[in-house]
Amino acid sequence: MLSAQAQNQNPVASDTSKKCKMIYPTKGTINKTHGEGPFKVDLKTLKKKNNQEEQNVYHNEQDNFSRPDSIPYHPAPINTDTLKRQSNSYNIEEMQSPNSIETNPSVTFGFDANWCGQNTPPDNALAVSNAGYILSAINCRLDIYNSSGDPLSNIDYQTFFNTSSNKFSDPRLIYDQYSDRFIFFIQYGSTSSESRIYIAFSASNDPTQIWHYYYFNIGTTNGLTPGFWFDYPSVGINQSDFCVTGNIFDNSGTFSENLLMLINKQDGYNGVSYSNLHWLGWTNVTDGNGSVGFTIVPATAGQSISYDNFFQLVSTLAGGGSYITKYTINGNATNTNSTISSTKINTLQPYYPNSTATQPSGISLANNKAGCRIQCAVYLNGIISFVFTGNYNTGGYDYNSLYYNRITISNNMLNQSWSYLSGSNYNYPSVASFGINSVDLAAILCFLKSDASTKPEIRFKYFDNEMNQLSSSQARSGEASVNYSWTSTQRWGDYTATQRKYNATKPEIWLSGSYGNSSNYWQTSIAQITGYPGNVNVSEVNFNNEELIVYPNPVVSQLYIKGDFSKIKKFPELYNFEGNLLNIDVTRKDNEMFQLDVSRLIKGIYFVRFENSQSIKFVKE
Repeated sequence: MLSAQAQNQNPVASDTSKKCKMIYPTKGTINKTHGEGPFKVDLKTLKKKNNQEEQNVYHNEQDNFSRPDSIPYHPAPINTDTLKRQSNSYNIEEMQSPNSIETNPSVTFGFDANWCGQNTPPDNALAVSNAGYILSAINCRLDIYNSSGDPLSNIDYQTFFNTSSNKFSDPRLIYDQYSDRFIFFIQYGSTSSESRIYIAFSASNDPTQIWHYYYFNIGTTNGLTPGFWFDYPSVGINQSDFCVTGNIFDNSGTFSENLLMLINKQDGYNGVSYSNLHWLGWTNVTDGNGSVGFTIVPATAGQSISYDNFFQLVSTLAGGGSYITKYTINGNATNTNSTISSTKINTLQPYYPNSTATQPSGISLANNKAGCRIQCAVYLNGIISFVFTGNYNTGGYDYNSLYYNRITISNNMLNQSWSYLSGSNYNYPSVASFGINSVDLAAILCFLKSDASTKPEIRFKYFDNEMNQLSSSQARSGEASVNYSWTSTQRWGDYTATQRKYNATKPEIWLSGSYGNSSNYWQTSIAQITGYPGNVNVSEVNFNNEELIVYPNPVVSQLYIKGDFSKIKKFPELYNFEGNLLNIDVTRKDNEMFQLDVSRLIKGIYFVRFENSQSIKFVKE
């Protein structure tokens, strides 16, 4: 696995607040025919379905809607000089020793969850509450579990929303850590005459009971965008509002415009009448280059932080390009003077869509439906973290890669890290905060992997505060290649889901994705990922302003540490990655050097701690 990092500090700002169109003021009284609500559904009173599959716990489609192929593409020539400069930063991931990784995340629990049998793609969504309720949505149904993976409730969408037909897709779920409630979004239809969006709010912190939901017409005469239909939804929350965005297409599948909406969360939880529901909407929001933004993704709050009266959003060019756009909504759903502005941020090199993925069976998986659109974004401590996939080109080779990105709001500085493995296909990533507090930007990425020797599986990867990364780990192995006999194009994705458990005492996230099961279909699997800060305070060490020299690193037998140790009286201590103290032979040569005999250690990452509690890190080969 290879990785690279880059940084760009040359953003170009532009004001889009006057270019977009605010379609409706803050209450639905302007035109009630845009939508309806609230409708009340009590899951306790609905009969559970009898087709609940057996839960495979391991301590141990709906209609296959076609995606439009006409996505914006702004190509840019590859700068070979830039690629050459970057090449020095590539590392074999299995051999790298990041400077400040302090946690060792791993799967501590997992279970197989809902699936749709003959329907593809699954479009996984997930939400986990402080009380341990786990909601898992795919294109055919919503299931609710407890933290042990036991099913509590399941319901199809036709029953949930009381419709005569079942043309739902792209479910999105959010647990609102500020209000201890759930929000459930789903879209309906793929033509202008039937396109709607549904938004449901749980009335309490128990999602197995009452929900209030509203719907908004999209393409009808009195819809939000008459003559068009809605697709590619993204959702997020701050303290006051729920934000949903999407792309608007004509009936031939050609991209036309975008739609952004803010809805007051408390109104939804209270189940106020549609006429009293506070919401705002915009269309034709332009990106930092003046083009209509495609798949603008709201950054949801990564932890329980102060995040109100503004919203951060981001977008890429789904068909590839050389810039990213940051958007800021100033205001909220109750303020008709709310505005949107955007900033263009150039990337260090162009990005392009992934190529088709492979499976051991030789049957391809379609990657191009995702393009380079952003899949997930998180806001924390003045930073937007977000992920997408792209075809990373270096040294004449193309890699289907993960792009992990951070934008600093104060100066619009972009940091990027690429991860790829020769011959493998990575796609559909999501991201969640994994830091020990709101200042720590450590994160977990969940993604899907498949290649000629790897059955479609679910994996995750850890990035620390400085964007150093560990090798990816398997969350759920694939059992077989996927093959839906009724279609020639095997779809996967279109999403994974990752969420932090906000009240956990140590970093904890839950993730959801789909793997290839033994029946050659997609199967949802949910996993809990936990980790903890080591007992070692990992930092760069300076004594009398003279930097320590550690060599060789990686090391096989004898490790030497050189520096000014004139004020150090005690011998240094050695700890393994888990923070356990180890016994080895340490020799003090003089006031400038220690020699450590590490020949008996197994391969791995270790820390040497001095009496002032500062430490250094090395790799034993």
